Amino acid sequence: MLDIEIIRQDPDKIRQMLRNRNYSEDRLDIFLKADGEWRSLTDKGNVLRKKRNDVSHIISELKGEEKAKKLEEMRLVSDDIKDIDA
Repeated sequence: MLDIEIIRQDPDKIRQMLRNRNYSEDRLDIFLKADGEWRSLTDKGNVLRKKRNDVSHIISELKGEEKAKKLEEMRLVSDDIKDIDA
């Protein structure tokens, strides 16, 4: 089994290893695409969670309409986080 970091760092080396063993490179391409999408979504989710945590401290100090607007904004952020996690 290969370490995922090795695959990420040097996919051309892995591609050559597959060629040397007469294996298809298609699976590597599929893996790299899926890994890139997963990493992108993970990063986006982490940014949204940080925003939600930062704003939760601010919301406790707000009042009235400002508080309601921020709460609605955070509901949308929470929905985005749920979509990403799914």
